[in-house]
Amino acid sequence: MPLAARPFIRFVVGPLSEPAHRLSGLFRFPDELEHLPGYSPERREAIDAAYEWFNQHLVVPAFGAIKDSHQTVCWFRSDSGEILCEAWRLAIAIADLGICVRYVCTFHPGPIAYFDEHQIVARRPIPGRRRDCYWEKRLQRDIAPLSQSTN
Repeated sequence: MPLAARPFIRFVVGPLSEPAHRLSGLFRFPDELEHLPGYSPERREAIDAAYEWFNQHLVVPAFGAIKDSHQTVCWFRSDSGEILCEAWRLAIAIADLGICVRYVCTFHPGPIAYFDEHQIVARRPIPGRRRDCYWEKRLQRDIAPLSQSTN
């Protein structure tokens, strides 16, 4: 894999009290959004449109062919261009709902079980074993209606 693919990037959704390596990513986000503080029909529409875009442009890895796939996570390659830009947009849209989204970055995601030009699938760390270093940053913005403009 080319060095340009590194670092690997992941967005995780869930409480700050949980370690990032235990959380799900952007594509395992719940369907029920109406109860969230930043919910609006426009935000829901934007998130649904983003998922549709990913369905058309990003290959779903063949998890059935990966041994112990329930112990794996997907990471974006840092050289994946437009895919990564759209992932940022989706992460921000989810954060705007009032849900904690974290940006996670590492040079060592773990043993790679699958890769393509946009992503890798790596094994999660084994509990109790040393985990390679990663850093994370919480995405946080003020919640305001999408139609509201600031001048």
